[in-house]
Amino acid sequence: MAGGWVNHSGANAEVIALAERLGAPVVTTLSGQASLHYEHPPALGVVGDNEFHPHPHRAVEAADVLLYVGCKMESISTIKRTLPSVRARRKISQIDIDPILLANGFENTVSAVGDTRLVLEDLLELVPPEARSATARVDDLNRARASFWRELQVQLHSESTPLKQQRVFHELNQRRPSPSIVIADAGTLTPYVTRFLRLISDGTLGMSAGEPETLAQLNEPAVQIHFNNDCFRGIQTPAIPAQHG
Repeated sequence: MAGGWVNHSGANAEVIALAERLGAPVVTTLSGQASLHYEHPPALGVVGDNEFHPHPHRAVEAADVLLYVGCKMESISTIKRTLPSVRARRKISQIDIDPILLANGFENTVSAVGDTRLVLEDLLELVPPEARSATARVDDLNRARASFWRELQVQLHSESTPLKQQRVFHELNQRRPSPSIVIADAGTLTPYVTRFLRLISDGTLGMSAGEPETLAQLNEPAVQIHFNNDCFRGIQTPAIPAQHG
């Protein structure tokens, strides 16, 4: 499970390399979106209690071994400490730069303190470099992922008015600058960001109000997604916020 510190430490390539060598699927938290390309075979989607993807939940619950990478293991991503369920032989390991967060949600089998990227670099030296073929279980999860997005196509391309949030996010996915930083309302829009925003390892997701002073200091183009137009006041931009719904 890749959390937000995968993006902060620039450990995206290391996460992908480890997943490929182990033939293991990768799920992310909300802030861990963009850890790897959403179409990459190991990338299943987002877990948590904010309109999650169902197939990543299946992967977490079925796993015998879980590695939490740069993930706080807090209430949302673990659904109030119920995901995964308690199972005697399940092994849980965690990598985090903050020792206070280790075993924050569950009893860990192994805990490693350190920068996410540096710890993964050391871990990769211990893993054979050859990529392992995906298991039948991973193939099954990828079929479930494909089915999930296939069933959403009608909503994603809907011409109904007012515009559906699904259509808005679909259009944003097609037009988002690359690279860019996406700043989203941490309230009403969270379920839609979790379920429909598709990042491709070239974007960082931040859940905040997106203050003008902060935006002015960003080195990459910023895409703001807010439920209330008041959030855009005081921001100097040539773009006009889209009206929908």
